[in-house]
Amino acid sequence: MARAIAWRRVRSIAPAGERGITFPEVAASLVVMSVLLGASTPILSEILAQYHLHGATQAFYAELQQARFAAVMENTTYRVYAVDGTPVFKIHDDKNHNDREDDGEVTTLTLERETPGVILSGENTVTFLPNGTALTYGSFTLMNGSGRTKSVAVSAGGRIRTD
Repeated sequence: MARAIAWRRVRSIAPAGERGITFPEVAASLVVMSVLLGASTPILSEILAQYHLHGATQAFYAELQQARFAAVMENTTYRVYAVDGTPVFKIHDDKNHNDREDDGEVTTLTLERETPGVILSGENTVTFLPNGTALTYGSFTLMNGSGRTKSVAVSAGGRIRTD
């Protein structure tokens, strides 16, 4: 029996009267944590905006590559152009080779679903020829809500690159 009492004394780390956490300690911890969370919110939103911009740039780059490869594979021209100031861009597959947008030849795509807050701008229309080069070329600018930009450029040789 004496041994069991000694064991209880060894297990008790806190002196009598100082067991548990007091309400002021919990309140102070919550205040400190809320201040830290409030200070980190703008940083986290900026990181998220940059992530969306990077993702939109990669998605637009992939769509340009796909249009270029489709022009080669289908032996026709493909035009890609942005609806300026929106996340929308259009791809024209000129199936009948008349250089006009007929029914069923234009596909409208948007970057809004996967990457909200990113808009496209660019007055250029890129036209990919059946040999993979670009008849008309230029660059597109993607911008997120905080004003950061990335660009996707197409050269006369059909090379697509991001900056």
